[in-house]
Amino acid sequence: MQTGRRPEKSVWIIVAIALCAWAAYISASGGRRAMSKAALYLAGVLPGVLSVMAIHTSLYGSPLRSGYGSTSDLYALVNAPTNVNRYLTWLVETETPVVFFAVVALAAAWRSCRRDWVLLVTALYVAVVWLCYAFYRTFNDWSFLRFLLPAFPAMLALVAAGLLRSLTWLRSWLRTPAVVLILLPFLAFRIGRPINLGIFSVWQVERRYVDTGTYVRLNMPENAVFLSMHQSGSLRYYA
Repeated sequence: MQTGRRPEKSVWIIVAIALCAWAAYISASGGRRAMSKAALYLAGVLPGVLSVMAIHTSLYGSPLRSGYGSTSDLYALVNAPTNVNRYLTWLVETETPVVFFAVVALAAAWRSCRRDWVLLVTALYVAVVWLCYAFYRTFNDWSFLRFLLPAFPAMLALVAAGLLRSLTWLRSWLRTPAVVLILLPFLAFRIGRPINLGIFSVWQVERRYVDTGTYVRLNMPENAVFLSMHQSGSLRYYA
């Protein structure tokens, strides 16, 4: 089954291209020093992008095709409304509405006299990761929010920045206690939510890989042949 997998390499190619475009834009207005930095960045990124494209071409006949199928099989415009709605819903349900402080940071960065390019590029990175999965296949379980995990560190950085920006009206010595008081209820929720979702009992289900491998090791001959999918790697490891 391929329904639970994701085109990780393709996502990172798209993210890399987006960051390359940003580097080119900044270097165009930043002089020779900025251009040299952008060139060094591109020199480090492009080999990875080109190698993945070459591997896909060699194995599947096209740089736009992977082991999961062609781009047209994986992506469709009609998937966007459903995916965006579900991912946003799952994000709020699991991470609480505190995530919307990221919007505050983005608005402040855009409206400032000297635009905060660090925050804007961070937001660009988050947006590109989301776009990679906005048009991807649709799923109906919150656990597929894991597709967006590459964007979580950047999203949380934006949340922190937004939270601090929203408290600038307070005296500086009051901001840290205010942040703590605001986040305490969310922290309590984040402790209880995984328990309610059964996250800490997942090991009981995943134990089947160990049990299967142990059974094979103890009861099957060394030259036995197995046809498997999910347990192909775990059989080698545990058996």
